[in-house]
Amino acid sequence: MRERANVRDVSQPGNTDRLNGVRNSRSPSELASRSTKAGRRSTSRSISEELRVRFEPSKQKTMALLEDGLRYLSSLADPRVQGWPLVDSPFTVISVVAVYVSFVTTVGPHWMRDRKPYNLKPLIMAYNLANVFCSAFFAVQFFRHTYFGGGYSWSCQTVDYSDSPNALALTRLAWWYLLLKIADLLDTVFFVLTKKQSHVTVLHVAHHSMVVGTVWLVLKYACGGQNILTAAVNSCVHVIMYGYYFLSLLGPSVQKYLWWKRYITQIQLIQFVGLVVHAVMPLFVRCGFPLFFSWLCIGECAFFFLMFFQFYRKSYKKLVKDC
Repeated sequence: MRERANVRDVSQPGNTDRLNGVRNSRSPSELASRSTKAGRRSTSRSISEELRVRFEPSKQKTMALLEDGLRYLSSLADPRVQGWPLVDSPFTVISVVAVYVSFVTTVGPHWMRDRKPYNLKPLIMAYNLANVFCSAFFAVQFFRHTYFGGGYSWSCQTVDYSDSPNALALTRLAWWYLLLKIADLLDTVFFVLTKKQSHVTVLHVAHHSMVVGTVWLVLKYACGGQNILTAAVNSCVHVIMYGYYFLSLLGPSVQKYLWWKRYITQIQLIQFVGLVVHAVMPLFVRCGFPLFFSWLCIGECAFFFLMFFQFYRKSYKKLVKDC
């Protein structure tokens, strides 16, 4: 009852007059200010509505074009890998690369700024040794299913999209190879966590990122054919490279025998030249291989050759100067 008594009944004449008196007691400037604000809100709503009406069709057209583009690209994909993890949608691998680049260039260095470097030597040694064995496995298997057992032509080889045992085995092998290339991103993560940020160069980050993207493209659209030699040769190079990384962590007693370090970069440069020659062949010897991937290989190998050559020349000059 007491709460009800405290509630004012605005329907009573006295209360209404009192409220009207409060409204009428406001100054003209206050009323003008409120009127201006109301006008601004109305104008803002009008502009927003006009922009929405003007750009909504454009937005819808853009979304429709994007959906059509994605549908078209999906129609070109290899049906054998439909629904496979990491392969079905491009946004998965894009997210992986984006997180990687963000961590090794910004988030990681900022997080490690006031921290001591982690002692990851045992982990890195195990990682390098595992990469040696995995790379050797892929090199043997890729060659076994293609050029030394799969009847592949060295000049020009089209992609086998069939469900033959050899073609399916090669496709499954390529999926595991994609996982290995994603695992290779740990190279840079280890640099960040051990505070060797000077090793995180544009060449290093670009190389790892582009390789992951390229392997995904090949697996999604053209798994096999002329593309396989790149993965096979690169696996051979990685056996040597990660073997060196493993041996270099065994201490001074072993490091004195690693005089052949600079030849690793030379082998990589020779690799790029050989792969360009191999990728050029389908441009002249037509066999049905999608030429987009020939040009992709040529462009990437040329880019990496220039970057690695610049790195080699800089490192070699420094070595000569130190001697």
